[in-house]
Amino acid sequence: MNGVATAEGKTFPVTFPDNAEPVRQAIEETGAVLLIIDPLFSFVSGATDSFKDDSIRRGALSPLKQIAEETEASIVLVRHLNKSQSTRAIYKGGGSIGITAAARSALLIAASPDDDELKVLAQTKSNSGRKADSLAYRIIQSHNDPSIPLIRWEGVTTATADELLA
Repeated sequence: MNGVATAEGKTFPVTFPDNAEPVRQAIEETGAVLLIIDPLFSFVSGATDSFKDDSIRRGALSPLKQIAEETEASIVLVRHLNKSQSTRAIYKGGGSIGITAAARSALLIAASPDDDELKVLAQTKSNSGRKADSLAYRIIQSHNDPSIPLIRWEGVTTATADELLA
């Protein structure tokens, strides 16, 4: 869903909190169980200050939380890393720390410090238990169609999110 259609047949970009209701309706109509917003800041209203905790929580995240609760769909927010000098991965996500604070889990993907071709999926935050083990993977080509990338999981790695960004 890249846009919301008007009665006149025109479309406009989806933004939060402005278009929460059409998104909720689309999830219910399609029976979707997963909504991925990539990247988050492309879908945040210009009236929302993404660097202020209260503004981002009330402006964009509160309607998304309500959608998730009402539809039982999972919502994944994708954002890029910032240029801060912090050595802690939890503070490296773009925008307010309130985004991470509101999430149940936060994940980071980065290249392995030992092998640029090896990527690592590491958890930076978990509200529902201990942090999960970091997982290594490679992006490879499909044997049937080289234009299709595949993920080949390499197993658990000891690399932590903080180590990946050091």
